[in-house]
Amino acid sequence: PHVPSSSVMAFWGLKLEPNKWTPFVPPPEEQLRLHVSQATLGDGVPKKGDRVVVKCRAEAEDDEAREAFNIAVIIGGVVETCHLDLIFSGYAEFYVEGELPVHLTGYFLPDDDDDEMDE
Repeated sequence: PHVPSSSVMAFWGLKLEPNKWTPFVPPPEEQLRLHVSQATLGDGVPKKGDRVVVKCRAEAEDDEAREAFNIAVIIGGVVETCHLDLIFSGYAEFYVEGELPVHLTGYFLPDDDDDEMDE
C-alpha cells in the first residue's frame, strides 16, 4: 500500500467487523498522525432502535491501562453516521458492539513534532 509523504494529507479508511477488535498500526516509515473524522454503517440496515457501538482503546504504558471507550453510537432509523474529531499518533484498536460492520474514515496529518524541534 502507498503511504503518503509526511507533508500531505491523505484519505484513510478502516472496515470494522462486528464483535472483533481491529488494529490501526501507524505507518513505520512516516511521521504521521491519524485524524478519524467519521463512523458510518457498513453493509446492512439495523432494525429501528437497534444500537451499534464503536469502541476504541489506544496505546498505554501497559495492557492493564488500555481502557476501552465508546466513541460513537449508531441507532437504526435514527443515526447512521457519527462525526468524530479524534487524533491518534500511535497504535489503537477499534471494536464494534452490535450486528453490523462500521466504516471509520479520516485522513493522515503530518506530525507536528518536526515544527517543535525547529524552534
